[in-house]
Amino acid sequence: MRDAPGRDILAINSASIIQALLRAGLIDDLRFAVVPALLGGGLRLFAEGLPASAWTLTQATILEDGAIGLHYSRAWPTSDECLAGWHHVRVRESKIADRQP
Repeated sequence: MRDAPGRDILAINSASIIQALLRAGLIDDLRFAVVPALLGGGLRLFAEGLPASAWTLTQATILEDGAIGLHYSRAWPTSDECLAGWHHVRVRESKIADRQP
């Protein structure tokens, strides 16, 4: 799928599709909106059994309604890290926008 011609695929609010793409290693970016409300239930986005992977915070934005937008990019290991059998997580400074009153 990654090598097929065409554009990026956007999967919104579909835990089952996102989980299948994560299992196949086909997701390069994850974007979340953390909303300050407790629902008390729902589907887990990261179900048990997903393979381990490393992600780097690319951007964090505080939205007007108090939600936080998070953008993560996959931290692909170098060939040396793959040979060593572990993944190094690189941490970059987040870009947090100033919230205006």
